[in-house]
Amino acid sequence: MTAPEPSSGFASSFTRLDRFDEIASVWDLSQPMFEEMPIHPRHPGYMMSLRTRHGDSYRKDGYSAANDLIIMCGHHGTHVDALGHVSINGCLHGGVSVEQGQSGRGLSSGDIASTSAIVGRGLLIDAAGLRGLNALSPDAVITVDEVEQILAIRNISPRPGDIYLFRSGWGQYWDRPKIYYPQDGCPQPGPNGDVGRWLSAHGARAAGADTMAFEHYETGRNTMPCHTELLFKSGINIIENLNLEDIAAANVAEFLFVASPLKMRGATGSPVRPIAIGAS
Repeated sequence: MTAPEPSSGFASSFTRLDRFDEIASVWDLSQPMFEEMPIHPRHPGYMMSLRTRHGDSYRKDGYSAANDLIIMCGHHGTHVDALGHVSINGCLHGGVSVEQGQSGRGLSSGDIASTSAIVGRGLLIDAAGLRGLNALSPDAVITVDEVEQILAIRNISPRPGDIYLFRSGWGQYWDRPKIYYPQDGCPQPGPNGDVGRWLSAHGARAAGADTMAFEHYETGRNTMPCHTELLFKSGINIIENLNLEDIAAANVAEFLFVASPLKMRGATGSPVRPIAIGAS
C-alpha cells in the first residue's frame, strides 16, 4: 500500500525522515559546561577531571580508554528545575510537607526523576529583539504586554502545552561570568510575576530563559514570584541558562522543543541539552 502524501505543515513532513535535512534546522539551546562557568554562589562548584587517562592501561592492539569524574549539582549550566526545587511555608508543590517530601537522600516528592520529557511547541519571546537591543539592561523587566505583542507580531495564539523561552540577550555573556552573574549577585533581566501568572493561565508546559534566575531579579530582593507561581502553584518546570542567540539570529519564533532531564532520583534539578527543530 502506498503511503498517503503528507498534508501541509512542517510537522507532517517528518513522515519523510529521508528528507529531514532538507526540511528542518536544529538549534542547540544549551550552554557549554566548564569549571569557570557562571555558578550561583549558593551552589557547589563544578569540577571535571580525567581519573583514568589514555595510556594508564592497554588492551590488545594498543587499545586504551579514558574515563572522567564529574562533581556537580543539578543546577549547573543549562538545567531544568524540578517542581520540588522550592517550597512555600513548609510545603512543596501539591501540598506535601517538606518533612514528608525530603530527606538527606533527596526529595521523595517532586524530584527531577518524576519530571517527564519536555516536548511541545516552543515559542521564542525575544524581548531584546522587540526593543531593538543586543541585550537588555540588568534592571529590565519583561511584561505581559511585551509577551502578547511579540506573539501578535508573529500571528501566534497561545495554546496549552506551549513552552515559552525568554531571550534577554544575556546568553552571549556566558563566557564572561563576571558580567553574566557576579558571585555577589546582581540585577537580572527577566519576566515579572504577572508574566508568571499569565503563563499559568495559558497552561504552559514549561518556561525558560537565558539567565541564571529566569525571572527579573533585583539585588537584595527576597521574593521569587515566578518560581512560586510556576513551580509551586502550577507545576510548570523552569529552564535556566539557555543559549537563545543562534535561534534568535535565524529569526525563528515557533519550533518543536525537545528536552529530557536526567532521571536522578531525589534530585531538585538536572542539566539538560535542549534542542529546537524548525523549518529551514
